Amino acid sequence: MPTNEAFSSRDREFAAALVVLGLAFFHALWLSSGVVYSPDSDIVAYLLGAKSVFQRALWNEGAFALWNPYVNGGTPAHANPAAMFLFPTHWLFWFLPLERAINLSVLLGALGAGLGMYYLARRSCRLPASAFFCGAGYMLCHRFLNLLHAGWFAGMTMYALAPWFFLALDRLVEKPGRRRACALAAVGALGLMQGFTQLFYYAVLGSSVFVGLKLAAKTRREGTRVLGFLALAACLSLLLAAPSLLPSVQFVSLSTRMDYDYSFFIGRAASLNDLRTLWSPLNAAGLEPWENDFYFGLWLYPLCLLACWKQGRRVLPLAAACLVLPLLCFDSPALRLIYAFVPGFKLFRLHSRLLVFEQLLLLLLAGRGVDSLGELKVKPLALAVLGLLPLFDHAAGLLPKMMPVADIFPEQPFYARLRAGRVAAVGRDAIPYGAGGYLGIAMVNGYEPLNLKNFEDYFAVLKYGDASKAPRVPVVWTDLETAARPDMLKALDVESLVAARRLPLEPLGYEFAGEFKDVPVFSFYRGMVRAPVYLWQDPHPLGPAYFAESVAPVEGESASLSAVAGAKSVREAHVLGLDRPVSGLSWRGGQARLARRKTNGASYELDSRGLNFLIVSQVWYPGWKASLDGRDIPIFRVNHALMGCFVPVGRHVLDLRMTSPMLTAGLLLFVLGLAAWIVTLVTTVPS
Repeated sequence: MPTNEAFSSRDREFAAALVVLGLAFFHALWLSSGVVYSPDSDIVAYLLGAKSVFQRALWNEGAFALWNPYVNGGTPAHANPAAMFLFPTHWLFWFLPLERAINLSVLLGALGAGLGMYYLARRSCRLPASAFFCGAGYMLCHRFLNLLHAGWFAGMTMYALAPWFFLALDRLVEKPGRRRACALAAVGALGLMQGFTQLFYYAVLGSSVFVGLKLAAKTRREGTRVLGFLALAACLSLLLAAPSLLPSVQFVSLSTRMDYDYSFFIGRAASLNDLRTLWSPLNAAGLEPWENDFYFGLWLYPLCLLACWKQGRRVLPLAAACLVLPLLCFDSPALRLIYAFVPGFKLFRLHSRLLVFEQLLLLLLAGRGVDSLGELKVKPLALAVLGLLPLFDHAAGLLPKMMPVADIFPEQPFYARLRAGRVAAVGRDAIPYGAGGYLGIAMVNGYEPLNLKNFEDYFAVLKYGDASKAPRVPVVWTDLETAARPDMLKALDVESLVAARRLPLEPLGYEFAGEFKDVPVFSFYRGMVRAPVYLWQDPHPLGPAYFAESVAPVEGESASLSAVAGAKSVREAHVLGLDRPVSGLSWRGGQARLARRKTNGASYELDSRGLNFLIVSQVWYPGWKASLDGRDIPIFRVNHALMGCFVPVGRHVLDLRMTSPMLTAGLLLFVLGLAAWIVTLVTTVPS
């Protein structure tokens, strides 16, 4: 394609045809009611809950959701990368109903993927028909439809951004300049804002190799100029993405994700047996067949071979990359070296997700094969028809299916009882963890890509009674299989237990409260099932706040967890960062009542019989602020995962509110970055 990138009317026709093709194939996303659904969908498992929290806070409270009180006893909301509250296509959630916003976001991602691939392919393909083949193949291939089936909402976003990212990068390396740097900065900022950080990280690694190869063919002066504009684009990207990036970085630093472990990283590493999927995706095994899926489309392979045969050295780098990338999906000495020495690589698991980029590379190579067919005088219309091949490649079995959210999480009579306090689920089927946010049921369980380490440590002691059982690897599911310390469960304000079978839970201090038969429940990997639900309730709850019987300072994370594990009572307050003596406390206790609960905080009515220390069953996280009768007071981290404060004698109102200094700083940086981006874009430099 010419370097001036003057698109012909033919290019516009093919781009329009791609949009029409996408709208037709994904018609259910914009014509049908309900939400895109599958039994394996992460959209159902946690995204519906997270987006429900966002909309409830915004529409009912006029607040931006900083905190999600419905998962894991409370967890960051906006700071969770998968939430993507500020990502442009997710602005739909600000004003559209939940189902419509999800479906249209997916549709925009699909169309963006096809168009991005078309324009990227036009840089290497001579014929618009060849680029159309690449765009249609990328938009409709089995891999993207599998992402949709698995409900990888953030993964689909990065899949769509990938060709735009490499397009902007290629243009800048080819001819560095301010406008091209701004284009790369905009796409890079979107990559930093989207929720699948792992795929963007892999894209950045791949881009570094690409840039290195390109710079090897340039003079030192040219290379220095390219690197300068790349640095400019990177700085602008960081500034523009700061409102999403800074809170996420803080969350990651306090999560279990920082516990590096090679066995967790390698997980279900690809095996030679997985190579059977090269010729059929039906050969995939396991609950998550999309993870080690080497199927790229049988329709691609002949065209890739034709490109290698006809174009030889011209496609050699592309062919070499296509051969190397799958090798990194296997446990090998090379992978272990990358894990040990490449910064950030160990943060992620299931590295076979690199295959998303293999799909992109193979399509670019196959597009060159379509070009070769053009050289054989095959008519352009016939070449364009090749773009429809993905429709005959297992696509029909993965057409988006729709289901109303109200049918996935139908309201039940006993849910009203569960909304009074927090709920712990014993097993995953009684109440799906992702349903909490949608139904307004606050749970201490969770299925989240990121979990707070302080809460998971606390939960491990609750289950096993032993600080050494704290997880040493990242945690995804927070399951309650056992409860060695039921008092710690009560300290989380868990008033109800639910299970899908009758269990001997009475020794935990909970009374059996009823059986509900034939309840429709979403079961992850199985879909909608009908099952009994059993309910237990605490006859003597501690409540959402209670007065301590003793206060002792602790130093450091390890000492804090050990103190909690060795405590005889949850009313013993072990306080991190205690800045005052406690000799004057009366220990006379009092009454504490929850007056109001909102997304980003709560209010408590207190009646203290003396100078006391109050323990609040809110999960600790930086940003919590407290005020007593309207005056700000210090709030302390207590018993490793909770919070507390000093309360003088008398009646008081305690207000807790979540703030986000990182978001505030990010917004300021965004304003600075936007101004710099605009100046860079419009400023011209004399030749």
